[in-house]
Amino acid sequence: MNVLLSSDDNYAPILGVTVHSLLKNNETSFNQINIFILDGGYI
Repeated sequence: MNVLLSSDDNYAPILGVTVHSLLKNNETSFNQINIFILDGGYI
């Protein structure tokens, strides 16, 4: 399963919760999940 997420600094904590939930609820297929995160690249 491929998952693409996009966030800026304002939504980074919510993105973290989303990734945690995704992995926690798919423990049996954990090795089959690819997570791609897009950000604005601002530092």
